[in-house]
Amino acid sequence: IMSVVNGVLLRPLPYPSPDRIVRVYTAFRGSGTPRYSMSQPEFMDYKSLTHVFENAAAYTGASLTLTGACGGSGTCEPERVRGIAATRDVFRVLGVAPIRGRAFEGQEGRAGLEPVVVLTYDFWQNRFGGDASLLGRTLSLNGVGRRVIGILPPDVTLARAQAFIPIYINPDSMAGRATNYLSGVARLGPNVTVEQAQRELNTLTRATVARYPNVYPASMGYGATVISMRDAIVGDVRPA
Repeated sequence: IMSVVNGVLLRPLPYPSPDRIVRVYTAFRGSGTPRYSMSQPEFMDYKSLTHVFENAAAYTGASLTLTGACGGSGTCEPERVRGIAATRDVFRVLGVAPIRGRAFEGQEGRAGLEPVVVLTYDFWQNRFGGDASLLGRTLSLNGVGRRVIGILPPDVTLARAQAFIPIYINPDSMAGRATNYLSGVARLGPNVTVEQAQRELNTLTRATVARYPNVYPASMGYGATVISMRDAIVGDVRPA
C-alpha cells in the first residue's frame, strides 16, 4: 500500500497547474461525514463563488456497455466501459483539451440533443487501435448511439474513466436539494488558496442553512469541504 501512496505523491498529476485543482464535497458534520456527494443545487451554489473558483464541474459515475463496435484488434465483443457523466466544463477545470476533436459545448447532455462521448487516449488505443476514423463515428453505449466528438491526451482521465458523456444541469430548475449524487472538481482562481476557498464555502453554507432551515436542520451540521486533488487521491489509496 505504501508503494502505491508514494507513487501517487511522486507522480505529477497530468494537468496544467495541478495544485489549483481541488475536490469539493458537501459535508454533514452532525453525522461525522465531512465528504459527501452534492445535490445539483449545492453544486450550483459552490460554482457561484467565481471569485474563488475559476471554474467548477460536477460528475457522477456511469457504468456503460459498448456493443456493436469492432476494435482495431479485431475484438467485436461487448465490453464494460468505466464512464463518467460530467458537466460541460470538466475539461476546462482540468486544463486539458482533446488532441482530436473537441470537448463538450453548449447544452450537450440536455434531453433532445444529440448524444455524444469523449474517449480517453488509452481506451481509443486499446479498443480501437488508435483508428483516426473513429472521430465522428457513432458508438452504442447502453443501447444509445453516441457520436465520438473527442479523444483526450495520453494519461488524462478522471476517476479512472475510459469515456465521458455530458450531463446538463438546468440553472433555472433547482429542485432536489436533498438528492445528493454528484462529485465536484474545481480549479482555484489565481492566488487563491485551499484555506481561503474553505472560508468562503463556510460563509456560503451558513447562509444556505439560514435560507433553507427545513432542508438543513442544525443537527445535520451542513457545510462543504474543499481539499486539493492530490490529497483526495492520496486519501483514496491510503490504508484506513
